[in-house]
Parts: sequence; C-alpha cells; structure tokens
Amino acid sequence: MRGHANKLPEHAARIAAVLAMARDIHASEVAAEALEFGIELAQHFAAEGLRLHGASRVNADVQLALHLLNWLFSRDKPVVSLPCIYQHGP
Repeated sequence: MRGHANKLPEHAARIAAVLAMARDIHASEVAAEALEFGIELAQHFAAEGLRLHGASRVNADVQLALHLLNWLFSRDKPVVSLPCIYQHGP
C-alpha cells in the first residue's frame, strides 16, 4: 500500500484534471475546486483500498478453527473428545 500512498498526490491531480476536462473539454488549467474534489476522491479510493486490503487477510487462528469445524462436520460421530481432536484431527 505504500506505493499507492506515495503516488496519492499524482492520482489526485489526475482526477482533478479529468474533472476539469469533464466540465470544459477545452480547459487549460485545473481550478482549485476541481483539485479539492480530486483530493477528496483520491483519499476515498485510498481508504477503500486499505479497507479491502485489510479485509482480504484472514486470521490464522480463524483459518485453523474453520478447518477444525469442517473436520468435525465430516465425522460420523456427533461427539468428539479433545484427545480425539489432538490425535486424529487436522
């Protein structure tokens, strides 16, 4: 994410330029208002990137617990002892 964060000002400027061109196709300058909106949008996209990046990580303990749960459901016996899990479990 650092690479994206380092380029955030460039992204904001490009977004501002697109907004300025959307308002006036012959624009030769970017207005302060368009730059403010570009910064706001770039910050929003960066925050969403961080959120999605954080959501993509699954805690190792949760993965192990899900693996154990799937193993328990695949067994014929409904009751399993802790020694059985240690000896025969995943």
